[in-house]
Amino acid sequence: MAVNASVVHFAIVTSSLISLLSLPGGFPYISAVENDVYCLKSIKDSLQHPYNYLSLTWNFDNATEGGFICDFTGIDCWHANENKVLNIRLSDMGQKGQFPGGQENCTSLVDLDLSNNQLSGPIPSDIGQVLKFITTLDLSNNQFSGLIPSSIASCKYISVLKLDDNSLRGPIPQELGMLKRITIFTVANNMLTGPVPNFIKATPPEVRYENNLGLCGAALEVCKDDSDSGLSNRVLFLSGFMTGWAITMSLVLFICLSGMPVLSLKKLITKMKEKINALADIARLEKYVTRISFAELRSARLCTRQNSIIGIGKMGTMYKARLPNGWFLAIKGLFNSEQLHQKIASETITLGKLRHRRLVPLIGFCPEKEDLFLVYKYMSNGNLYNWLHGRKDEVDIMAHWALRVKVAAGIAEGLAWLHHKCSLRVVHGTISSKDILLDKNFDPKITNFWEAKFIKLEDQSSNWSFFQSSDSLDLGSFKKDVYCFGIMVLELITRKQPQQVKSLIENLCGTSVSHKFSTLAEVDQSLIGHGFDDEIIQFVKVAENCVLPNPDHRPSMLQVHETLAAFAEIYNYTADCEMSY
Repeated sequence: MAVNASVVHFAIVTSSLISLLSLPGGFPYISAVENDVYCLKSIKDSLQHPYNYLSLTWNFDNATEGGFICDFTGIDCWHANENKVLNIRLSDMGQKGQFPGGQENCTSLVDLDLSNNQLSGPIPSDIGQVLKFITTLDLSNNQFSGLIPSSIASCKYISVLKLDDNSLRGPIPQELGMLKRITIFTVANNMLTGPVPNFIKATPPEVRYENNLGLCGAALEVCKDDSDSGLSNRVLFLSGFMTGWAITMSLVLFICLSGMPVLSLKKLITKMKEKINALADIARLEKYVTRISFAELRSARLCTRQNSIIGIGKMGTMYKARLPNGWFLAIKGLFNSEQLHQKIASETITLGKLRHRRLVPLIGFCPEKEDLFLVYKYMSNGNLYNWLHGRKDEVDIMAHWALRVKVAAGIAEGLAWLHHKCSLRVVHGTISSKDILLDKNFDPKITNFWEAKFIKLEDQSSNWSFFQSSDSLDLGSFKKDVYCFGIMVLELITRKQPQQVKSLIENLCGTSVSHKFSTLAEVDQSLIGHGFDDEIIQFVKVAENCVLPNPDHRPSMLQVHETLAAFAEIYNYTADCEMSY
């Protein structure tokens, strides 16, 4: 007979609590109950709760002598008449923001469940010290990014650790294998790399590692020994150097004897240098994004049949591929072109190193002979351009004004973060509706950073000689993105082709854009007469400011975002520039 999941969970928690209570001196910290109220206040203040689940019951104004917090949504107490928090379970509540602070004050907490929300940013590096006595930690199905903190290994009473379905990257700390009480450990559907922990338990815990293309060990692909790899690389280098030297000398001798013109020799040397530089640049990519073998791509059922092609652009052909576990990837096979390595660097640094909910996640890259593939998370609704100008035979979801507000505010959020909030300030340079992908919820994601420019930071980009970077980017570079965004807003409103929008602006001859649109004659007629006309005119004014001829007169993307975020809130779409890595 199957055992009920809640019974199993109760047994795990009970076993862990007995261990806690058997500590020398018992559970002395449990008396500090006044801290628990402060803990919950901090959590409430840290999170954005658009559906008001917390606001409805987490009321601190009518505090009583004891136990008032026990009636809060998602809170279980040790005893009904005292403010000692046992469990915090806030799953499936649409919570936004970063990992909530103040939990070190919930001194009796043993179960924390924040799963199935929209939390982002890093998991705190000191989480092991903050949640010392935790037995269950569930952060799954969020947007957490960055590394898994090794301090989790300090949570020696933890039984259940769920980190799956996030954007975590880097290695899994080997110290987690020393957790003696672990029974469930899940990190599936992230971007993790390196060997998995070797758990010391007599009975190995239930684990899930799937859809992390860089993991190895245990039941996965055998890990390559670093020392053997290093020795092998050195042997290969010396062998290649000697072979290359012999070939080069033979070539020079042949050239001299055959009387090849000096100009041809220079061209040959230039091509050889470009090849060497390209190979070196590809090697550097591994610092920013996972290297994937071609065998792993084959396991994703990549095929070049026509029905697998989902797009062909300037840089390459995009294919849809399916992992054995049913997850989909988007794999771009790049065309060979001049300055390809520089363009790859721009794309990889932005989408591989930087993490934000408005950027398309870059999972890895795969060099295969003369070809190079980039592997992205698949965005099921394609690009914005096709929804505005194609797909006429399908349900016209873009007829909804609220969705267009959501898309515009989301794009503005992403650009504002790139321009003003992230550690490596980025200018996209060529952004258009074709560079905006839409996920299953029609949330916009920015991609195609081939022409991106960066502000060089000493510890990040100084080792990339081909970087389009500088100590400072001129204001005009950022304002070019602002102009392109304004074109996109007008494209959203009119549903005209981008070139038509540009021509319309150029032909105004001193007449303001908002005046031109005041009659709504140029606006997509499917939007007119549904109660949104005033909002549409206000959107036009935002776009008008973005496309002003003088870049100095255009607003910053941060200012644009703040304006559009106010519109988005009307439709319960929140947009903020949180620091997400």
